[in-house]
Amino acid sequence: MSTFPPQILTAAFAAVCGFVTFKLLAYHLNLVLFPWPIQLRETANLLSTSLLLKGGNPYALVNQPLYTNVYGLLYNLVTYPVAALFGPTLAVHKSVAGVFTLGCCLVTYWMLRGGGVTRTLSWSGSLVVYIALLVGKTSLAEPDSLGLFFYLLTIAIAVRCNFSRWGLAASGLAGIAGFYTKPYFILGIPLVAFYLVLFVNRKKGILYTIGTASAFILSAVAVSALCETYFYNTFLIHRNVAGKDVNLMLMQWATFGRQLTEVLAALSIAVCAMALSVLAARRGRVGAPAADGQGKSPLSPLRKGGDVRPLSPHWMEETLTPRNSLMNLGHGGDVPGTGQSPVIVSLPLFALVLVACVFTFKLGLHDGAYMTYLYQLVAPLFVLSVFPLLDRAGAWSYLILPLLALNLLRTSAAYSDLDNAFGPKDRANWEKAATYVSSHRNVLNSAAVAPLLFAQGKPLYDSGQSQYFSCGLEQPPPFGFLFPRVEEVRGQSARYREDIVAAIKAKKFDLLMLDRSFSKWIAPEELFPQYYTHRDVVTLYMPHMGYHWQIDIWEPKQ
Repeated sequence: MSTFPPQILTAAFAAVCGFVTFKLLAYHLNLVLFPWPIQLRETANLLSTSLLLKGGNPYALVNQPLYTNVYGLLYNLVTYPVAALFGPTLAVHKSVAGVFTLGCCLVTYWMLRGGGVTRTLSWSGSLVVYIALLVGKTSLAEPDSLGLFFYLLTIAIAVRCNFSRWGLAASGLAGIAGFYTKPYFILGIPLVAFYLVLFVNRKKGILYTIGTASAFILSAVAVSALCETYFYNTFLIHRNVAGKDVNLMLMQWATFGRQLTEVLAALSIAVCAMALSVLAARRGRVGAPAADGQGKSPLSPLRKGGDVRPLSPHWMEETLTPRNSLMNLGHGGDVPGTGQSPVIVSLPLFALVLVACVFTFKLGLHDGAYMTYLYQLVAPLFVLSVFPLLDRAGAWSYLILPLLALNLLRTSAAYSDLDNAFGPKDRANWEKAATYVSSHRNVLNSAAVAPLLFAQGKPLYDSGQSQYFSCGLEQPPPFGFLFPRVEEVRGQSARYREDIVAAIKAKKFDLLMLDRSFSKWIAPEELFPQYYTHRDVVTLYMPHMGYHWQIDIWEPKQ
């Protein structure tokens, strides 16, 4: 193996991490401060927070479907105090989401460090997660980053508190909070529960399951009573609109693999090193001091005690068992209070396998969230499972660190200044759309221009999620006590569209600004030319997400 000074390679790797960190933070700040809309459905959260500030209830039946919010209310409640100070703007909502995006990275770092991984490697693992979370809408005015933060805390608190009673109670509360932020983030609870039953203590697992289930049911009854359409919006709609596209699922796995190509190569090297160490041990050649500095690792300058020890014949067991992995970050040895010896599997690895199966057979088939579930649910667990193995690669780190550096540089290269992708023509088109909004009083809007109307205090008719309200009752709802007033809900959806159609016929809208894809739910397309004249088409580009929306401009016929 090379005798290249490990301190130099470690310093170079740290420099790469520093450069990538600066680049990602600069892009993220640009994302928060970008003055124009970036995502189609962001206005739904702005409306919910705004209504809370006015003392209203976004899930009251009377406020549907304009205020339909298919995710949950906790993000808006967390944003509430900031919005009370600075207003319920896009920048405020993106700032709150950004804080929790960074929080997810810190939880990842905390768990890796708790597992004994070096600071530099923990830093790089957190950057892999950060890069994944900047893809898509996780860091926009959406609840995703807050929900993911609770999801990771559900696992992290249980582990770092050594599965203690209070640690598990806090873990369960974090999981329930994840649900009320965005429903699928409740996944952390069954992951911890199954792990407790199978690998820690069956009694603890059963009590954890009963306790969290009871708390969730009580909270659900209370929420349903206070917010009458809450579970229509956050449960039934998702159940009814989810797709089943196997090819899409496979394509997402392929994209995920390409994103992590170098990390997978580094993992292969670490696994090969394990295999070689086991073979060498069987031949009686392991345990002797390494010659010519081959026992040194580039990671060793950051370790107390100097160089990494030579690989032992039991490296695979030592790496995967709780005393050296992420199953028991808080202790080494037996699981407290169980009298059992630790088993050879870590909680993040166990969770990774289960979540990968959930994605493959359920979540990944949904065509409305390309790569979202993989980057949010799988990527952090992948990092938490793989980086402890990379950390124990000994002298093989000479190969692993350059691969990790290459991955960070390659995947972060996509994050350049938004203004570079947003040309003068794009800006002019948005300014033109804003002028249309400002010069008219009552605009029937596409979700793409909803932020412009919201910013100018004009009435809205489509928040970006309004179209989904009618989907909630396409199938009969289960658990009737959570879904009161079914017929009233169905009638509310029908009346909303009927009122819009009547307003179109009466020419009460002095302008229509509708896109050609998602505005079809508002009214039949053939209705528009009967009462309105087509005047213009404005193409609106949303950088970061890469969307182009063609907005048709209609004026009332004279």
